Amino acid sequence: MLRVLKQKIKFSIMVCMLLSPNLQSAESENRGEILMGAQQSPVAKEYNILFLGNSHTRNHNVPEMVKVMMLAAEPNAVVDYRIAPGIKFLDERLRDSRTLKLLDKNDLSHVVLQAQKYSQSRRKYYSTKEAEKLVAMAHKKSAKAVMFPEWGQRGRKWEAQYVHDIYEGIAKRSNACIAPVGLAWDHALSQKPLKMHAADGNHANHTGAFLSALVLFETITGNPASALPNLSTFDVPFDTQALLRNVASQVQQDFEQCV
Repeated sequence: MLRVLKQKIKFSIMVCMLLSPNLQSAESENRGEILMGAQQSPVAKEYNILFLGNSHTRNHNVPEMVKVMMLAAEPNAVVDYRIAPGIKFLDERLRDSRTLKLLDKNDLSHVVLQAQKYSQSRRKYYSTKEAEKLVAMAHKKSAKAVMFPEWGQRGRKWEAQYVHDIYEGIAKRSNACIAPVGLAWDHALSQKPLKMHAADGNHANHTGAFLSALVLFETITGNPASALPNLSTFDVPFDTQALLRNVASQVQQDFEQCV
């Protein structure tokens, strides 16, 4: 009986020895597949952005600034943008055939909407239904809509919040995202007396446009503006760039990103 048991044990050991190379080979192959999968490059993100706005979008080419920042954060990304022709308010865009043609494209990832009319005296109401219809058109093409509220004019400390509230109302009613540009301006100016307005006190200078682009960049991509490197492309001192990067990310904490 003992002899039979010994023979069974010996036979089991021999079977294990014969099978173990195959097991080791299979294990090595599986490990190789895992390593190869880890080494594969991630799929490059594609951004195709349509900007609807007026001179606040066009001056200093804010869309190009956003593109430069996107490529600095994601070098493999494919970034394209279009600026709707003309200097128009959003209600005028809804009646503009060239704008509607651009909105009808199927390859859009984001539509940025700036130039909602508002009363500078705060005594008159301007319809937002047109802007909301533009957002709905963007959604119909599976694009994300990003509201771009402007900054306050120089010396009008109440204005940025007032304008932001109008755009935020549009965003809530139409399920759009909002890039808190004007609020970021207020936050930056509360930290340091920066010159961000152009000579007319209404438009942005290069520094102001840079901050606006930072906020749009983080809203669209979800990447923190604070993590961007210094960018020599822009005529903004590196210490100011660092301040504005942090401001953009700090203000963004209270808002959802539009990725």
